[in-house]
Amino acid sequence: MDVQWPLLIFGLLAGLGMGCLGFVSISALVGKYESLRVTGLVIALIALCLGGVASALHMGNPGRILFILGNLRSGIAQE
Repeated sequence: MDVQWPLLIFGLLAGLGMGCLGFVSISALVGKYESLRVTGLVIALIALCLGGVASALHMGNPGRILFILGNLRSGIAQE
C-alpha cells in the first residue's frame, strides 16, 4: 500500500492547527502570552485551511468530493 501523502499532510496540519488553537485557548484562560494570541490564531487558521485543501486533494476528483458532501451517510463521510 502506497503512502497517502495528502492524508499525511492533512494529519500534520490538523495537529498543528489544533495544537496552536489549544495553546491560545489555555493562554487566554491563564492570562499570559497575550502577544502570541493573534499569531497563534492566524497560524491555526492557515494550518486548518491548508489541511482541508490537502484532505480534498486526497479525493482526487471534484465529483467524488461533491458525492460525499451530498451523501453524508456514506462510509467515507462518516470516517
